[in-house]
Amino acid sequence: MVSQNQAAVPPEIGRKIDEHFRRGLQITTAQKVQDPQAFRLGIARRRYREGFTDQVSFIFELQALQVPEDQIGLEIIAGDLEAAYDYSMDLIATWRDAFRKGHIDIATFTELIGSIVVDPRRVSTYAARELARLKPDQIPSLAPVPKAYYETDAGKIEVDTIRRLRRKGQLTRAQEITELIILGMPKDLATSMVDNDTARLAEKGES
Repeated sequence: MVSQNQAAVPPEIGRKIDEHFRRGLQITTAQKVQDPQAFRLGIARRRYREGFTDQVSFIFELQALQVPEDQIGLEIIAGDLEAAYDYSMDLIATWRDAFRKGHIDIATFTELIGSIVVDPRRVSTYAARELARLKPDQIPSLAPVPKAYYETDAGKIEVDTIRRLRRKGQLTRAQEITELIILGMPKDLATSMVDNDTARLAEKGES
């Protein structure tokens, strides 16, 4: 029995609808057949993009996956472009995190963004997005944050002097850390610097 809706569809329209769905089914079937190859290529591309393989290894993997020779050059170009994009976005994410944690000011954040984003309008947009997250009383001044003493020219000289004294055996590890912290250096940075000096002293003793 033909339903009322079926009877209302002209035969010509019905044939076009059937053809449309058949084409869609053919495309879907073709995509399912191609998916395993696309999946395998996706792994090789991702490994290259993330720096787990170099260009020579990437070419070898493409050849192993039976990519046509005339397509390999395009795969390399696309991989390099995608890797460069991912690297830039990772830098932006790092700088954004540093700004949100108060490690850099908005002027420094904007300057860093401008070092990789060539369109000044986009640079302004990145800065505006971060400022828009803040409450009115939290919006920072555009003036650079004053340097900590250990980062000034005079402070750098004192840091160098403290490290030299440690290397000459006139300061202990704990004393070196304390002296660096007094200059305004964060404890984790001071500890890392002292550990570096300790490693150098150990190497000197072995030689």
